Amino acid sequence: MVTIEEERVERTARYLKRVAGVKASRDAAAIDTARLMRFLTGAYSFSYIRLDGGRRLLFSAIGEARPSAVARHAEILAEATGVSAVYLVDDLTKTGFDKLVAAGASFVSPGRHVHIPDVAVHFGERFARVGDDTMTEAPAGKLGPTAQAMVIRRILGLDDGRVPSMGLASALRVRSMTALNAAREIEAAGLAERGRHGHVGSMDFAASGRRLFDLALPLLHSPVVLRQHYGGVGTVTRGRVGGESALARRTLLADPSVPVRATSRSERRGFVLRTQLLPCREAEADLTVEVWRYDPDATAWQDELVDPVSLHLQFRDHPDERLAIAAHELLEAALPVT
Repeated sequence: MVTIEEERVERTARYLKRVAGVKASRDAAAIDTARLMRFLTGAYSFSYIRLDGGRRLLFSAIGEARPSAVARHAEILAEATGVSAVYLVDDLTKTGFDKLVAAGASFVSPGRHVHIPDVAVHFGERFARVGDDTMTEAPAGKLGPTAQAMVIRRILGLDDGRVPSMGLASALRVRSMTALNAAREIEAAGLAERGRHGHVGSMDFAASGRRLFDLALPLLHSPVVLRQHYGGVGTVTRGRVGGESALARRTLLADPSVPVRATSRSERRGFVLRTQLLPCREAEADLTVEVWRYDPDATAWQDELVDPVSLHLQFRDHPDERLAIAAHELLEAALPVT
């Protein structure tokens, strides 16, 4: 059984405290997996949470989940565990929201909505949109996803030093306004100045290559927001080769036992549907999919691999030193110190 990450549960508890005014905290009690049907433990991750002293079961989809199925599974989980089940979802579209409410499901989308009828109901106005940074908020003190992708493109020389900020929207696979906001963010960080050349707004970066990387590094962070495991698949060519698989292609590391592909949040659903992937537990996986804050294709560098800067950011603090060293070597090869 997969458990929901502690930080994610604690973030949910903080949100419920603020919005619903209830006492909320993570409950570290072990979940009796013998009571849960096997298909549920393969489809969802779980954790207990306490709301006003009472225990609830949080469950979050490992892959895609239909609202009607979520409501039905919540009832099965409640009967199996003896406590009410609350669906935890980060990215919620307006359609998905409406269907969950219509199905009578209890759910929480931190930073957006609460629908736990016997505790609190709060409907915000923020819904996940393809290419919208609200789906992938940056950690405090770091650049947002689109701004980071824009900087990495300049570091790798994918754009010249005087970049049309609005024209980057297509390359970054975001809306024009998102690209413009990212340009403002980069300017506020002191990494570039926005100017005009003729009738076109542009980003004039103060540096490039290794120098820009060194300047920007304190503001950059890992692109990976989620790792999902899938089984029963054949050859998968969608997405970019990412994670340990990308390191193995360019360093002396051996290929991981389970291949890794990287995709964006907006492309995740299509990736899963078109390849007919089936979510499973990590020990049974034939493929690991890493979901990025920004589109891996936006910073594509060579072949079908993800870019070396993003790989370094992913592994620089990894507890496995072999991976951290390999990622650093790949970065050094791409951006030699001058």
